[in-house]
Amino acid sequence: MMRTIRGVFYRAIDPEFREFALGGSRSAGRYSRPDEPTLYLSSSVAGVNAAMIAHKGVRSPLLEILEVDVEASHIVDLRDPAALERVGIDLSDALAPWQTVASSGGIPASWMVADAD
Repeated sequence: MMRTIRGVFYRAIDPEFREFALGGSRSAGRYSRPDEPTLYLSSSVAGVNAAMIAHKGVRSPLLEILEVDVEASHIVDLRDPAALERVGIDLSDALAPWQTVASSGGIPASWMVADAD
């Protein structure tokens, strides 16, 4: 149930850090621990804009949208219930609030998504 994806994806960046744009996150994210740089991309500019709503106030107001050509394999589609079951991911864990748990030193359930095989 793992997929291969190819296409153009999008990422919002602070132009001041353009040289690090493909290096992944510099802090904890929904699906990544602080020491696991993760490249968060969206399949649409609208998706990037929606994701940035959650990060308002902690981002530069001068964000720029990059287009990234992607070819990746072994991707789990979180929209596919059969794929989730196969790798042992509970969708409610993937979508659970994570920021408060992480900032208080806990381990958000969503971090387990990256650990799934």
